[in-house]
Amino acid sequence: MIHKVYGRNLLDCAFKSNVSIRSIDCTAEVFEKIQHDCKRRSIKPAIRPLAWFPSAIKHQGIMFEVDLIVHRDFSDLDLDQMKTVLVLDHLHDPQNVGSALRHAAAFGVDCVVMPLNNSAPLSEAAIQASVGGIFLMPIVQAPSFSQMIDRLAQAGFGIIGTSLAERSESFHPNVFWPKTALVIGHEGSGLSHGIEKKCDHLVKIDIAPQMQSLNAAVTAAILCFERYKALKS
Repeated sequence: MIHKVYGRNLLDCAFKSNVSIRSIDCTAEVFEKIQHDCKRRSIKPAIRPLAWFPSAIKHQGIMFEVDLIVHRDFSDLDLDQMKTVLVLDHLHDPQNVGSALRHAAAFGVDCVVMPLNNSAPLSEAAIQASVGGIFLMPIVQAPSFSQMIDRLAQAGFGIIGTSLAERSESFHPNVFWPKTALVIGHEGSGLSHGIEKKCDHLVKIDIAPQMQSLNAAVTAAILCFERYKALKS
């Protein structure tokens, strides 16, 4: 999957990752700052005038193309070495997907799983919203999403789903398993019925009574942060 991406922070994340950078277009001023990393990656940027870049995009004088590798299952990944997986259950807003990926990377998530179908695509908008986080961990876009949840359970992961259902318990770090999959539901309807049934725990984040719920990406950020703290303690 080849995408055009803009911005220095995203390029820095791409340099730190294993993602394949196909090409770089940048201003001469920017080239002076990135030439060492370009040489290390054997990339020869094309030097462009500032007017070459689209004015409607916050480009910072950089446009680059990446070949984003997305897995279809866990066959190329080592689940035994993973402790935390974030599962995005049919999120439709690419900004939410990108933001969730950003926070997953920030808080040490080992892998992100999402459905291939009926879900926001990993578009340029999602990549930009991830601020490069998407480059820093493997992504599984599964044709059979339910089977990937089963595979995680078979590998010893506790499946922790977020839900406002009456039987949900208030979140507490004690719900975390040594290997934990955090499942974030759709922005409107929440967890898919079939996925909810597979969860070992259903949790809700306690908030002020005048508000009904949190944004899906915010929920992902809070749980990823709590998991990160629990692993550090």
